[in-house]
Amino acid sequence: SLSHTHSHSLLGPQVQQQRQLDSELDGESELTEGLMGKYRRKKQALSLLKDRDANMASLQQRSAEGAKSLVALAAEWEKHRAPLVEELRRRKADLLRRKGDMLRKADAVKKMRGE
Repeated sequence: SLSHTHSHSLLGPQVQQQRQLDSELDGESELTEGLMGKYRRKKQALSLLKDRDANMASLQQRSAEGAKSLVALAAEWEKHRAPLVEELRRRKADLLRRKGDMLRKADAVKKMRGE
């Protein structure tokens, strides 16, 4: 019984030490991942710098193509938007006219009842 409690008390510090080592290892792994990511980004940046002029020309071309595409998309959207806006304005005007008609009729009814 005495040896049982003695071995039990020895396991406590071992388990605690193992957990601490695991925690330190996790921290080191995160640090390593961060450094590897930083290394990959720097390596990619350096590879882009090697052919800087060609990469800049390609980027400018893609940017110009994107701008053209956006202009075309805006024009296409305007074709759809304009009739919808016109329809909305027409319906609002119609609603206001009907509301005005109802108010005039209500006033006429009030006058008739009052007489």
